[in-house]
Order: sequence, then structure tokens, then C-alpha cells
Amino acid sequence: MALSSAKRAGKRFIGHPEHAIPVASSVDWVSQVFVNPTQHIKDYLISLFPILTWITRYNPGWLTGDLIAGLTVGMVVIPQGMSYAVLATLPAEYGLYSSFVGVLIYCFFATSKDVSIGPVAVMSLTVAQVIKHVESRSPGEFDGPQIASVLALITGFIVLGIGLLRIGWLVEFIPAPAVSGFMTGSAISIAAGQVPGLMGISGFDTRAATYKVIINTLKGLPRTRLDAAWGLPGLVGLYLIRLGCIKGGKRYPQRGKYHTFYDARLQGQINSQHACFSSLVCSGMPSSLSSLHWRHGSTAVTGRTMPEDTRSESC
Repeated sequence: MALSSAKRAGKRFIGHPEHAIPVASSVDWVSQVFVNPTQHIKDYLISLFPILTWITRYNPGWLTGDLIAGLTVGMVVIPQGMSYAVLATLPAEYGLYSSFVGVLIYCFFATSKDVSIGPVAVMSLTVAQVIKHVESRSPGEFDGPQIASVLALITGFIVLGIGLLRIGWLVEFIPAPAVSGFMTGSAISIAAGQVPGLMGISGFDTRAATYKVIINTLKGLPRTRLDAAWGLPGLVGLYLIRLGCIKGGKRYPQRGKYHTFYDARLQGQINSQHACFSSLVCSGMPSSLSSLHWRHGSTAVTGRTMPEDTRSESC
């Protein structure tokens, strides 16, 4: 006790500080300059799989709405995916593959519930153009599914690199008018290419320039077949259902989700029924009925018989 009191008295006499002065070593300096990257790597890996951050807090009360949304999207995406595959000049089953495989993988990386994953009209049109270009450069060497698979693999690696490097902000440099113009032009081109199939008109390339397709379609109107009797009523019915559900949703906002569900369910039902009826027509209808066509300059339908190969082509 006396010794410690003497030490304190001696330190006060010579002006020694009461508290020890911290000394920064080289180890402390390096630890401050170079931060341990373990936590940053952990945060980055978790950001790649956002499902890990919310799946443990999932509210079972959301299950009913999620099931309704899943059924609604499923009834629409099945005929839609098949149509997009045909638009891309691929077999219809490839539209189904691309409709659900991408969604199954994206659910682990999803950062937005509103992002549409799957084939779209513009993508299908671009794939069709790429397939046509490759087949013209190397005829008979590759088929359509092979070309589309390689194209999907290349674009997938590009998008994966953009996501891993976090450079998605580059898309902001694409001007909105250019994107809007491209989307509008693609919509016109797709609509013009689908009208001949809707009316049962054949005999020209629907992948040609848009103005040529429109001109050839107008020239081929006298050759309209029975396909129009199936396609046009279905198309009108789909639009009437959609307009009715939209107006119903505005008039009764509290039942908006039910109108959306009815819209999708009825559209899927009409698409499925028309697909089944068309299949029955093509497989079992007599040739004298399936070869009906519109007489030029008249609205009457005649039963003129056409060759068997022409009848099967119209179906």
C-alpha cells in the first residue's frame, strides 16, 4: 500500500500521465486498413439467394392468394407458351419447357414478384429471325431447337455475368424512345404475321418483310378458309371477356382480384376448347367440310372439295 502511494507520488512529481497512452502497433494499423472480407462475402452470397431472407417469415395466410395466382398464371401460360414457340418457328413443346423451367430456377434468385420470366412475343420474334439467318447461312447443318438452345445458352451467360458483376445499370443508357419504337414495330410485325394463320391463308412466307406480308395477306383474302370460323369468334370472345373484367374491376374495386382470376380462367378455357375443337376438326372431319372456303366477292360458304394435302395444311 505504501509502495503504490509512493509510485503515484513519484509519477505526479515527474509529470507522468495518470492513464496509459495507447500505442498503435503495425498489426492494429493493418487491421484498420484491410477489413476482413468474410462478412462482405457472406452478405454477397446471401444477396444472390434472396429467398433465404424471407422464406422463414412466410405468412401461411398468403397461401390462398398464391395458389390462386399460380393457377391463374398456369392456365394462361400453357397456350401462350405454345403460341410463342410456334412464333419462334419451334415445336410447341419448347414453349412449355421455357415457360416453367425458368420460373423454377428464378424463384431462388428472385428479387421482384412482378418480373415476367418466360417467353414473350419480342423474344420469340428475335429467335425466329436468328434461326432463319443461321439456316440460310448453313442450310441443313443445324435444326431450329439446336440454334435456339445455343442462343439461350449464350444470352444466359451474358445476363449471368451482368448480374454477378452488378452492372445492370448499363441498361439505363438505352433510350426509352428506342425501346418503345422497337416494341411497337415488333407488335405490328407479329400481328401481321399471325393474320394469315388466323384466316387460313397460305402460299407465302410470313417471315418476310412486314409490308410484304400485309400485301400478300390482302391478296389472299379470297382464299380464306374455315380456320377463320374458329379463330375470329375466339379472338372476339377473348377481348370481350377482358373488357368486361376490366370494367367490372373498376366498378367493384373490392372484388378486383376475382375479376382478374375470372379473366385468366375464361381465357385459358376458351384457348383450351378451341385447341381441342381444332384438333378434332383436323383429325375427324370429312374432307368435304374441312375444305370449305369463302367465295371471292360473296359471303356465302361453298363446299368445294380441295386436294387432301391442301386440307391437312389448312388444319
